[in-house]
Amino acid sequence: MKTTKKRSSFLYESKKTSTSNEQRLKDFFVRYEPEILGTLFFLLGSLNEAEETLNEVFLRCWKSNQIDDVKNARVWIFRILHAVVSEKMKKDRIRKRNNYDDVALGDLDESSPEYSFVCYMRKLIYNLDFNERVVFLLRQNGTLSYRQIAQTTGDSIEDVKKAMQVVLDKLCLLFESNKEDMGKSFSNTLSEFSV
Repeated sequence: MKTTKKRSSFLYESKKTSTSNEQRLKDFFVRYEPEILGTLFFLLGSLNEAEETLNEVFLRCWKSNQIDDVKNARVWIFRILHAVVSEKMKKDRIRKRNNYDDVALGDLDESSPEYSFVCYMRKLIYNLDFNERVVFLLRQNGTLSYRQIAQTTGDSIEDVKKAMQVVLDKLCLLFESNKEDMGKSFSNTLSEFSV
C-alpha cells in the first residue's frame, strides 16, 4: 500500500536498541510492518490512526517483556494488535466513515480491472462488521490459521469459520453485482479464499 505522503517515523525506528530482545522485537515489526499497517488501515479506516496505533501495538509488545517466550511472532503481534484495536474501538467509539482516507493505489491505472478490484475490496471491507473485518484481515493480511485467529480473538474456531464464510458470501454477492466491472482479476482472487 503506497501513500500519497511520506510516512512519519515509527517510534521503534528512531531509537537505538539496548538489548538483544529489543532488537528482536524491532526486527519482527520491520518484517511484518506491511501486513500490520494494512490490517490497521482497514480496521480503522484512517492511515494516520493506523500509524498511531502501530506505535501503540509496538509499545504494548515492548512493555509486555514476553519476547523471550514468543514462539510465533506473527501470532503474538496480531493478538496484541487485536487487543489494542478492540480497546480503541470501545474507548473512542469509532464510527463508520463515508470513505477511507485517500490512499494512493500505487501505479494502478484507474481504468484497470485491478484498480476496480481494490476499490471494491476497500468498500467491502469497510462495510463488514468489526468481527468479520478482524477475521478476514487476520486471515488475509496476517496469514493466520483459523486456530490462531481463534486464539487471537478468543472466539471458537467454529465462530471464526462462520465469520469468514459470511465474508466470503458477501464477496460473492459483490462479485455477482459487479461482475462486468471487475472481470477475471476479481474472479481469480476470489477463488484463492476458502473456509
